[in-house]
Amino acid sequence: LKILLTNTCLYDCAYCMNRRSNSIPRTAQTPEEVVRLTMDFYRRNYIEGLFLSTGVVRSADHTMEQLIRVARKLRLEERFNGYIHLKVVPGADRLLVEEAGRYADRVSVNIELPTRESLQLLAPDKPRDALIGPMRQLSTLIQTSKEERKRSSKAPQFAPGGQSTQLIVGATPESDHQIITLSEGLYQRLGLKRVYYSAFVPVSSDNRLPALPAPPLLREHRLYQADWLL
Repeated sequence: LKILLTNTCLYDCAYCMNRRSNSIPRTAQTPEEVVRLTMDFYRRNYIEGLFLSTGVVRSADHTMEQLIRVARKLRLEERFNGYIHLKVVPGADRLLVEEAGRYADRVSVNIELPTRESLQLLAPDKPRDALIGPMRQLSTLIQTSKEERKRSSKAPQFAPGGQSTQLIVGATPESDHQIITLSEGLYQRLGLKRVYYSAFVPVSSDNRLPALPAPPLLREHRLYQADWLL
């Protein structure tokens, strides 16, 4: 089950349908509603897990607390043994990032765009350090957990499914070579399990965005092929 906690967002990323300046209907679910929905589907064998993302409301810390509340309730109150993938909100406190990994099977921070310059242009609310910092922290915690588990099978797990990220392809002028080089670095230095590539879809009007006739789906496909060769 892949859902958003809310499509309300403080950020104004040019490429995003849910950007702050877009005039669209907004809605939000409470953590309790997400838990109830997940368990109803899980008990009927409709789903095997939950992929929970969100817009950012009030603050990064508040939003991260809401995501963790869902995962904690599922694990501790509902005894949910299915898969949980949590998005980590850029800028959230390090203690919250650490807590997320205690309940989730996989965690992810979307790096969004390949370069610092592109982020500054299209997603000024998401400085690169706010994305890379949590990724480095998660990498260290995952590796530490693996080493502790080698010494004792009773040691608590931390995000046993590792971490992943996503890159938007085609919204900015970087070449495929730049994108694949970045992905290779993420695999080698931070131990990511997967880098996902998402063809840019022109869902909002902004003069900073390219006027593409259609999403570059073939390019996305070729990047996945190159990624698998890595």
